[in-house]
Amino acid sequence: EPASTPVTNAVTAKKTKIQVAILLDTSGSMGGKPEKIAHSLLIKLLEIADRQQRDCFLIAFSVSIHPIDVRKERARLLEFFSRTACGDTDATRMMEATFRLLQSRKEYMNADVLWVSDFKIPHVPTALTDKIREYREADTHFYGLQIGIAENEWAPFFDRIFKAEYTPSRRY
Repeated sequence: EPASTPVTNAVTAKKTKIQVAILLDTSGSMGGKPEKIAHSLLIKLLEIADRQQRDCFLIAFSVSIHPIDVRKERARLLEFFSRTACGDTDATRMMEATFRLLQSRKEYMNADVLWVSDFKIPHVPTALTDKIREYREADTHFYGLQIGIAENEWAPFFDRIFKAEYTPSRRY
């Protein structure tokens, strides 16, 4: 019998509701309209998760990460909305936190993972992208919402990427 791991256990996990993990880029390149689009989407997703009684975990990231268990930490969620996008982008900590969430919390074993970003994200160690492939093979779905039209080298790691284009504001 093959060794049991969190990823292989995910295939056999029985669940009635698939949970949602939202990974939200809060780096400086997301400032302005992209941030407004992302926050609007996040509010709508949270309404849907509440209505469907699905757990929802938010990991806001730039270089550092801000994990929030949305249904249990409403005050932290409200605090999150008062911050403005800033800083560089590094997906390493966010990905490590996502994999810890998928491994350590049974209810998130086969979560739908949604990245909301402009995908102006530098490469990460191959071990992390290999882990995405491993989770996808174990029936965890990775979706992306790309805000803007930047080149996206991350597409091969996702089941599907949706695009939200916008017209930048003119400044006179």
